[in-house]
Amino acid sequence: MSRVHVPERTVQFGEVVDLGANAGRPELTVPQIMAAAWRMGITLPSERVTRDSLNIAAEMGLIARTSRGSYGAIRQQVA
Repeated sequence: MSRVHVPERTVQFGEVVDLGANAGRPELTVPQIMAAAWRMGITLPSERVTRDSLNIAAEMGLIARTSRGSYGAIRQQVA
């Protein structure tokens, strides 16, 4: 069984998107994700690398790409 390496940054940004959904923000833009990540103490790369990490997370099914430049949680949060 092969193991797929998931970059830590990809997982961290996926967690930021999930936390946003839990807080009632079903969709976040890249600048919003970067601001939230910074407040959480995550070291930020450039915006391009952030977008690439978010796209990888979406391709892996960790988050959903909701529209151009916006991301959201895969599953709907139960109230």
